[in-house]
Amino acid sequence: MSPLRLTAAALLLFCAFACGPQNGDADAGIPDDAGLPSDDAGAEPDAGRKDAGTPDAGPVDAGVTAFPVEQWCDHLARARCFQKQRCLSLADEQLADCLQREKSACPQEAYTLGVHQMRLQYLPQQAADCINAYAEGSCIEPPAACEPVFQGFVDADGGCLLAEECRLGTYCLTSESKCPFTCYAYRAPGEPCNFWDQQCDPNESTCTFLDGGYTCVARKNEGEPCVFWSDCRADLGCINGACIKQRAGLGETCQESSGYPVCEADLFCRQEPVPQGQTPDAGMCMKRAALGGVCSGYGTCLPGLRCSSNYATGTCIPLGKEGDICSNYDDCKAELYCDPATSRCKPLPRDGGDCSSQGSFYECAPGYYCESTNDVCTPLADLGEPCTYDGVCRSGSCEYGPVPDAGYGYRCVPSCLEQLDGGF
Repeated sequence: MSPLRLTAAALLLFCAFACGPQNGDADAGIPDDAGLPSDDAGAEPDAGRKDAGTPDAGPVDAGVTAFPVEQWCDHLARARCFQKQRCLSLADEQLADCLQREKSACPQEAYTLGVHQMRLQYLPQQAADCINAYAEGSCIEPPAACEPVFQGFVDADGGCLLAEECRLGTYCLTSESKCPFTCYAYRAPGEPCNFWDQQCDPNESTCTFLDGGYTCVARKNEGEPCVFWSDCRADLGCINGACIKQRAGLGETCQESSGYPVCEADLFCRQEPVPQGQTPDAGMCMKRAALGGVCSGYGTCLPGLRCSSNYATGTCIPLGKEGDICSNYDDCKAELYCDPATSRCKPLPRDGGDCSSQGSFYECAPGYYCESTNDVCTPLADLGEPCTYDGVCRSGSCEYGPVPDAGYGYRCVPSCLEQLDGGF
């Protein structure tokens, strides 16, 4: 699904609910004062520690030891789903759907073949460290311990199946219509590029339209002018037309429209209220409130929580389970959505379910996709069936070519891995 479409969908949902009911617990536990969250409302979150707020839904993978690459996707899926439970954003009833979604997104056979055929180095102890890191720490940022699990051995112009198989300074062009794919060297600053193929080294340059064509342009340093976020160095952001520090820490000044950074993921920008129509002054990054803490609308509670009031001071409560009252797009736990018709949290729809802007906002249960012509959840297409893009196919591959009834068209075909029948 297009990010633009998702953003638009979220805005539509907010508008659809703007005059709707508040959360069922909106008036419960609200403090007498109606101001912004107090300075201590963001006390150290229980959800950030390994054993706090963890539902009784089975063992967490904390404490695993080194394991073979054949078990990578299984461990990773469990770690990610149990992290969501630890962070109160996934209910026990949706655990199976979460595991199915995570496992289907992880190409286990490709990892196994890449390691066995010496295109990829797998570091078992780093893998264990990665999995264990999901059991504690941030509910938003991926664990830094997961970065060194795989190292690529394939040089430029060599064949690849996974992005991780290419050596540092190269990338795997998985959008090619040939199989296997190919590792290519990143283009140097000043060389022409194709915007869609990520040919510029993301650590050094960005593909920019310049003088009638796309060119790799070196990323800007702090204080230099910019247009897009990607114009700046990876540690900077384009805010108010200039590259500045990307994130503000606790107690630091924030507000994008005034030329200040956005807050770190576990913080929010606290600003003093102003009359309607006026732009608030720059604010200060404060801790998001923990369970039971004081909040003042969207984004002021820790991940896995929601504010009991959209319009006034409220209390941070858990995300809604199936059947709970909701009023915003993000009020429900993972694998659920807020149904505009009932203002209740419901499981993501399956075959024939409404995934329009008045339904699940283009999301479907695992194994289904939102068919764009009528916005209905439809089973993923099998081999040989018509398709419009890769995400429609169970194999993950949609290609243009001859079709059985003569002529040409798009059909689901075996994945590159299946076409290679075990390696290359």
